[in-house]
Amino acid sequence: MKTQSRLAFQKGFTLIELMIAITIVVILAGLSFSGFEHIQRKQKDEKARVQIHLLDNAIESYFTDTGKFPDSISGTQGLFNELYGTPAATQGAKVYLADLNPEHNNQKWIKTIGTSHQIIDPFGSEFIYRTGESATNPDFDLISMGVDKKLDSSGSSTKDDITNF
Repeated sequence: MKTQSRLAFQKGFTLIELMIAITIVVILAGLSFSGFEHIQRKQKDEKARVQIHLLDNAIESYFTDTGKFPDSISGTQGLFNELYGTPAATQGAKVYLADLNPEHNNQKWIKTIGTSHQIIDPFGSEFIYRTGESATNPDFDLISMGVDKKLDSSGSSTKDDITNF
């Protein structure tokens, strides 16, 4: 009879074994989530690089056609108007970057506020577009402020920013 009662106790896990298994699962889950955040950050960085490249090409094409760069006084609203056009101006006007279409915003880089449109980066901040004296580049600057969403105190780019220069 003693052998049967000993077998009855050996069928399940002990509390210690269960706690060790749960601890291992929690540690593995934590490691995978931190790796996932890193991968998402890298994807956003790469998407910002692609968007800057597309904007850069569109601005260069605009310059080739008009002999001047889009005005940077009104930020990306003015850039949007020149590269995609205002709704009234799109009738027959040249569209330099079709991805800026706010009605088919598949890239999620147009933020519409009333009748104005901002070109935003994958981190949710408006791209910075500068020409003339305020630009670091001789022609123009395009800057995504990156994950920290800020420039340094002098208005220059920081380590995590993505630029066209």
